[in-house]
This record gives sequence, C-alpha cells and structure tokens, in this order.
Amino acid sequence: MEQVHFSKLDDRRSPALRQDLDFILRHAVRLLHATVDVISSNGWLKPAVAAMDLAQMVVQAQWSSESPLLQIPFFTKDMLKKVREMDLEEEVETRVDILSMEDDARSTLLPLDTQKMSAVAKFCNAFPDGRTARTCPRARL
Repeated sequence: MEQVHFSKLDDRRSPALRQDLDFILRHAVRLLHATVDVISSNGWLKPAVAAMDLAQMVVQAQWSSESPLLQIPFFTKDMLKKVREMDLEEEVETRVDILSMEDDARSTLLPLDTQKMSAVAKFCNAFPDGRTARTCPRARL
C-alpha cells in the first residue's frame, strides 16, 4: 500500500484501495514517530535513521531517492529530465531554485498555465527558506 503511495500511482487506485490507503496514512506518521522514539531510547542509531527516513517518505509521498523537485505541484519526471537536458542540475535542486530562475527559463522548464504556475508559486512560498552558517573558532596552540 505504501509503495502505491510513494510511487503516486493514482490512476491505478480502486476506491477500496484509496479508502484503505487513507486509513493507513492517517495513522502511519504517528506510529512511525513512536517507533523512532522507542528505537532511539534504546540507542539503536541505524534502525532509528531508517524509521526517520520511512516517516519522511510517508509524509512527502515519495521515495527517498527521488528529487525533492517532484514534491512541487505539476512537476513531473519529464520536467526533471528537462532539467538535466537544459544542464540545470546544479542550479535547480530545490523549490527555492525554481522561484529564483529567470522567467523565460522557468517558463521553458514548466510549461504551465497561469493558474497552475500560481499554485506552484504558492507551494514554493509556503515553506520558510532557512539557511544556517557555522564557524569554528580556531584552536590556540
């Protein structure tokens, strides 16, 4: 069931499957967080990381190996191929990068109508852009 969710196989879901998947998803995140708590309290690092990865996959509805760009509404695997074809892999990695693109390049990459592009912008702006920096003081010898 979760594989259907991660793979976004919407067109293959029967109403009964959709209902079962909705039930599972309502409880999965809470159960996975409890699993992480129990595993962490026992000091098991690798299983805790695996459970956190699974929780992230459930919330994001995608495999951990997939590009975060696929979370953007209307962004497809074909568009991801276009990023590679346009040689923009290093410049376009996140939703913030999509918003930072020049209008012409973004329109070429995302050939969407105004309403869909507005939904993309709304999605991308809904998350804070948190950046951190760290410095380490030099050790005195």
